[in-house]
This record gives sequence, C-alpha cells and structure tokens, in this order.
Amino acid sequence: MKLLKTNSNHPDFQKLTQLFDDYLVEIDGDEKDFFAQYNQIYIDNVIVCYEDEIAVGCGAFKEYEPTVAEIKRMFVLPEKRGKGIASTVLNTLEIWAKENGFQQAILISQCILQMTCN
Repeated sequence: MKLLKTNSNHPDFQKLTQLFDDYLVEIDGDEKDFFAQYNQIYIDNVIVCYEDEIAVGCGAFKEYEPTVAEIKRMFVLPEKRGKGIASTVLNTLEIWAKENGFQQAILISQCILQMTCN
C-alpha cells in the first residue's frame, strides 16, 4: 500500500471521487444533489491510496474551524473494502491535520471523530 499526499486536482483523486459520487447516487438518491454543493471545492490536503499502482482509496481534510479539520471525500473501491485502507487513509489524514495545527477532526456525515492530542 502506498499513500500519496496531493490536492484535489490530482487525476486519480478526481477519478475516485467521481466513483464516490456515483455510489452516493445509489444510496442517497435525490439527496445527493443537496450534498453535491458541499463537495465541489478545491482541497489542499488529499490522500490517494495505491495498491499495485492502482488508486483504490482516498480521503481529504479542510479547515472547518481554526482548530477543527473536516474529513472529506473518504472512499474505497467496493472490491477493496475490508482491507484496512480507509483506516490507513484516515489515520494519515489525522496525523497530517495535527501537523497543520488542528486539534480535532470531524466527519459531518453523522459521525464525529476526535483526535487525541498527545
């Protein structure tokens, strides 16, 4: 597994997020249009995960408040789920957010994740 720190202009991130959007249409139906407005943004802090040189997962964070990072665009290809990819991406995002001065991370989609600040 290889992780790449990049931004939202990276073509592999854009490809994965398009697949994520397609997936959201399946599970959210019409609600997907409401959430789309929040996902059409440029993000400086993006992780793309590769397995055998193929992009298999991604995630990102952006500032929500001065000390709070919002986790965005977490996605793993369905056939690659259950292998710890999402956990690895999320852990790396949390470390990167801490390095950028954030003390907490939130995931707006119903869960709140808190980083320990040791």
